[in-house]
Amino acid sequence: MDFDALLREIEREVAAAARDVVGSHARAAVKDSREFLLRIRADLERWARMLADGRMSGEDFRSLVEGSKGVAEMHALRRRGEAQAAIGRFQDRVIAIIIDRVFALIP
Repeated sequence: MDFDALLREIEREVAAAARDVVGSHARAAVKDSREFLLRIRADLERWARMLADGRMSGEDFRSLVEGSKGVAEMHALRRRGEAQAAIGRFQDRVIAIIIDRVFALIP
């Protein structure tokens, strides 16, 4: 598994999601999501490898990634006055993208 390539793909999809969800604050959303990915990178890589090796179930992986949502603080979006509901939708979208991209790599 090329984890760096996976992260690049996630970042591309997150950038598109940012334009859809928060529009004019997309740059702030992308910045926040990159910070989030940096914070969870080691855990995410470990979980993805465990999932790929069959040492973790898909449901456990999903639960761990969804549980990491609290780390996604989205400071840049908050500073720009983005509504909490939009921030929540964006966080949910980022989590879904991460899960979908990792699952797509697992046969």
